[in-house]
Amino acid sequence: MKRLIIVVEGQTEEEFVNKTLMPYLISKKVLAVTAIKIRTSKTQKGGLISYAHYRRDIINYLKQDQNVLLTTFIDFFRLPNNFPSYQDCNKLHSVDDKLDCLEKAIGNDIANHRFIPYIQKHEFEALVFASNNSMEEFISILSNTINDALEKFNEILEEYPNPEDINGRPQFAPSKRLEQLFPEYDKVLHGNLIIEDVGIQTLLRRCSRFNNWVNTLIERCTS
Repeated sequence: MKRLIIVVEGQTEEEFVNKTLMPYLISKKVLAVTAIKIRTSKTQKGGLISYAHYRRDIINYLKQDQNVLLTTFIDFFRLPNNFPSYQDCNKLHSVDDKLDCLEKAIGNDIANHRFIPYIQKHEFEALVFASNNSMEEFISILSNTINDALEKFNEILEEYPNPEDINGRPQFAPSKRLEQLFPEYDKVLHGNLIIEDVGIQTLLRRCSRFNNWVNTLIERCTS
């Protein structure tokens, strides 16, 4: 049995892995899953401020256990520009091509067959837009203008059949849109509560890139 480590950017992603992704992976016979936040100093974990921190953690975890598969769950939005081939990859036209280019460059740099690089398109909050089934309840908590906020949320869902395509420009990023709709939105608390209610099956159905990553993990861990 292969052990799976998922190196994550922060507390939000760590909670998502533990509460939503891990139970699904376990149901698919991936029986040892650990989420670990990137270490930014000797005493601090969380945040992605440099490729050096990301690389150091991956190399160390791969050395510690020869039976481990390691992957990452980080955002493309505001990815540090010192990642391998960042400038060249960023010149490509589509976001998917940029991500494929970056993941290939990272994989070549780490150069270990037990490493599966993954960058979320555009950011974690895109997953919150996977469904509006549970949004009315949360909107009633987060906004004084329920009908207006829900209408705007639904307009975004209709515009983007795949929520991963929601624009990554700073003013239109998924997180910024949520903050504009719901000024009280808290990424760690509300984001994961909404996603838990939406459910992993909806995420997999609506978010193709995320779905491909999860299926790759299952295949690699159980083969």
